[in-house]
Amino acid sequence: MNYKPGMSMADEVSPRPADEFMATENIPEGQVVGPDDYEIGLGENTVGDVKNLYSDTLELEKLGGQNPLIKDISNSINKKRKLKQMKENPTDFVTDVQGDYDPT
Repeated sequence: MNYKPGMSMADEVSPRPADEFMATENIPEGQVVGPDDYEIGLGENTVGDVKNLYSDTLELEKLGGQNPLIKDISNSINKKRKLKQMKENPTDFVTDVQGDYDPT
């Protein structure tokens, strides 16, 4: 994860720049290795918003002082299911994310 806060003070002429956030995680990814060959390897999911991570970030939010809402707990459960799918059946995960392999 990478977080860069905007300037601590803005002057009257220029507004305060927005905070910057970036996170990268490894995910299964379909990779073409030949004209008719396809395999599952590791790829990267780089996002600018925590909501777009597949990883469960509920514990980080708790450490940050936020109290989880029912919606947050539901999102956490869904992310845990997706992580389980990545681990146990990466082919289905890749198909869900990238679609079916079409060598044409």
